[in-house]
Amino acid sequence: MSLSPDEAKALATSVKTLQKQGPKIATEMYDKFYAANPELTSYFSICFLGKDHKAGEGAKITLMAKVMAHILFQFILNIEREEQFKADLEKIAAKHVSRMIKPEFFPLLREALCTAVSDALGDKATPECMAGWRKGYDKMAGILIQMQVDMEADLKKKPNTWEGFRKFKLVAPIEATTETIGQSSSGSSDSSEDEGTGFEEKVYKMILTPVDAGALPEVDKFGQYVALRLTVDGKVTHRNYNIAAVEGGNWVFALRENVGKVCFEYLTAMKPGDEVDMSQPTGSFLLLESLS
Repeated sequence: MSLSPDEAKALATSVKTLQKQGPKIATEMYDKFYAANPELTSYFSICFLGKDHKAGEGAKITLMAKVMAHILFQFILNIEREEQFKADLEKIAAKHVSRMIKPEFFPLLREALCTAVSDALGDKATPECMAGWRKGYDKMAGILIQMQVDMEADLKKKPNTWEGFRKFKLVAPIEATTETIGQSSSGSSDSSEDEGTGFEEKVYKMILTPVDAGALPEVDKFGQYVALRLTVDGKVTHRNYNIAAVEGGNWVFALRENVGKVCFEYLTAMKPGDEVDMSQPTGSFLLLESLS
């Protein structure tokens, strides 16, 4: 549904007013979303949510909120030029594919967003303004949902892919190494650090193989990643890791101690034969620098 002239004007004015508060508003949006939908918290990475950035008087802003605020506010500010956001939205859609994000989640986040925006605007949250925010968010959500549908359809055409999560097991003890692992730095695609190519610092080599001993799909894109579904301290969480190399038909990942400490400690405590749930590979690096 298109914006009326009054809605478009009110939306543009409010976005410019709130833009500097974007990360704070996005953090409050997620807080409201989690409070209303605690069963969906597991779709997000504990580590990604735990990285705090300073804003204003030292308010704690998660990395996820910083990324979301950038995309959302820039998209709505330039809502008639959606094509310029295609690359960024494709990166988000790919992560949604890896974590099985469902279309029905989007309206729930919209309500949390509108509440956070209304709280920030106060008396300036007119009906026209809030209608504009709903329609703007729905437009972005519709693009993401369609991208996800298209990506999932493309994946089904490739040999040896699977739906949902597949059981993988650790092949060998995870050990520290200074060797360069594959072409990429692997690590986690949830990280804000620029991981570059190759490693000079100490990394931990993790080799995983399918429990069912079946064939794996070809890793056909530099920086492709998977989502690992982990149960950390009794709570289910998801975290994305780039595939660094393929050795003997197994996938190799390079874990960095300073990236995602909670998940790093969980994974490096694993022993050969221990299992994790893994999505099929998709996407490419999702770095904060590419969204700034």
